[in-house]
Amino acid sequence: MKEEKDKKHELKTFYLYTGIVITVLFSVLLIGLLIYCYWKSKITDEAVGYNPINSVIAFLALILNILTVIFVYATYQTQRDTIKMQAKQINDDKKDGEFNRVLDIVYKQLEHTIEKYNSKINSGWTYKQYFE
Repeated sequence: MKEEKDKKHELKTFYLYTGIVITVLFSVLLIGLLIYCYWKSKITDEAVGYNPINSVIAFLALILNILTVIFVYATYQTQRDTIKMQAKQINDDKKDGEFNRVLDIVYKQLEHTIEKYNSKINSGWTYKQYFE
C-alpha cells in the first residue's frame, strides 16, 4: 500500500517537473518571438549592423542560463540536505549497532549465569547459598 503511494507520488512529481520544464521552454520561446517581432517593427536600421534575431537569441540564452543556475542551485541544496540526512542515519545506525552489541553481551552473560546457577542448583545448592 505504501509502495503504491510512493509510486503515485513519484509519478505526480515527474509530471509536475516535466510540466514546469515544458512551460518554461514554451514561455521563453514565446517571449523571444514577441521581443523579436517588437524589435523588428521598431528598429529597422540594418545598415549599422543591428540584427534583431541575434539580439533575441542572446537575450533568450541569458534567460535560460539564469534558469539553469537556479535549477542547479536548487539541486545542490536538495543533495546537501539528503547527504545530511544520510549522515544522521549512519550515526543512528552506529548507535543502534553499539546498543545491539551491548545487549548481546548482556544476554550471553545471563546465559552463562543461568548455566552456572542451574549447575549449582542441580548439585544441591539452594538459592540462598548461591548468592552468598
